[in-house]
Amino acid sequence: MIHVIFNRPGGTLKIFQDDGSLWATIDAGGDAWGNYGVSDDATPPSPPYGHACWLPQGHYVLGPPETLAPPIASEGPAQIPVLDISTATMEELLQAGKASASPTGYVIGGIHLPAGQLARYGNRRGLLLHGGGSNLAKLKPPQDPLANDQALCRTFGCTRLHNGDLNDLVAFLRPLLNGNTVIFSAVGDPKPLPL
Repeated sequence: MIHVIFNRPGGTLKIFQDDGSLWATIDAGGDAWGNYGVSDDATPPSPPYGHACWLPQGHYVLGPPETLAPPIASEGPAQIPVLDISTATMEELLQAGKASASPTGYVIGGIHLPAGQLARYGNRRGLLLHGGGSNLAKLKPPQDPLANDQALCRTFGCTRLHNGDLNDLVAFLRPLLNGNTVIFSAVGDPKPLPL
């Protein structure tokens, strides 16, 4: 099991390898436009965790990364899907001793959270780890949303990484996905981002 822990108040992702050792700590943003009353479509936002808002706190799994060729301003060079944990996957983690159940959730890597809650909050889909930031091009002076160390800015519920860190994370995860579950634990509410 690979464990990616997103300390949202601190704005960091810690990535732990199967043996429990720390692979990397990287900056990340989880602030969302919906929590400020802005939606990406005609559906009104539904704070705190509904449409266009923060990803609900919980344990999730990460799906296979998709490289975007060419990269796009809003997403950067790649996307990694964030998905609810299936009952079968949670049962495998429990049987392997990599998770334990409690009345209010699960403990994975010493972190107590509910299992992913995308279905609970309007069956949310399309939540990702990605880079980019199309709003950066609107700044004065404009910033390049495809730069390796671009500024982190709000999304509509996704987790934004620096493009260079995203490329490194994709390269790290790709060879490990066959036979490994990648747990993504979103802890706390995100720290505010300026845009």
